[in-house]
Amino acid sequence: MIRYSARKLSEILRRMPLEEGENKTPVSFLSVYRFSANYIMLPEKCSPYLFFIADGTLRLHTPSGILDYIAGQYSVSSIDTPFSGEILTKSEQNDFMALVVGFTAEEVITLVLSLDGDLAEKILKEEVSAKAMTQADRSIADCLIRLLTINGERDMLSFMEKHIKREILFYTLYGSCGKRFLQSIINITKALNHFFYAFSHFTLTSIVTLQFYYLFL
Repeated sequence: MIRYSARKLSEILRRMPLEEGENKTPVSFLSVYRFSANYIMLPEKCSPYLFFIADGTLRLHTPSGILDYIAGQYSVSSIDTPFSGEILTKSEQNDFMALVVGFTAEEVITLVLSLDGDLAEKILKEEVSAKAMTQADRSIADCLIRLLTINGERDMLSFMEKHIKREILFYTLYGSCGKRFLQSIINITKALNHFFYAFSHFTLTSIVTLQFYYLFL
């Protein structure tokens, strides 16, 4: 099913006038990357991003080692920021395509603090079922398809993109990378702990809740 969603996503991208390299979209946080060369240009972003493979296979060189990805899979830069990437296999059209979703640690923290019950704790304790994680991973592709489908509807897009972005972040937390994703975001905030005044709009309860999650690292 994940490959089917990737194939459907690829078909939508094929209808777009894509150039070599990064292609901006009307969605403020979404870019499409297309490469015909064997090596790709990774996003130059200070903030974290999700890199979703739409067509082709990719090898990323990261601090943790070499990681390979097929169409329908994704990597999250906050978990393991890659040094470089090389294309292992190209599509039938002799290219490689991926989508990049940019986000901030603050957006993820805000989402985590809004979760009901002990869901964040379950993610950190790896108590989410394999079936649920697979469904969440597949839902990321579905969200991207929805974004691209309403791409030309300006009024609808301006409202929906914020909500769909939260869905993407939620499914990433609930998916196969969930624990490492949440840990990476918490580690970012820990590194900036002495700048905590940047989160002054959070309530004291929210800050205490966030620090509670540190206990699971």
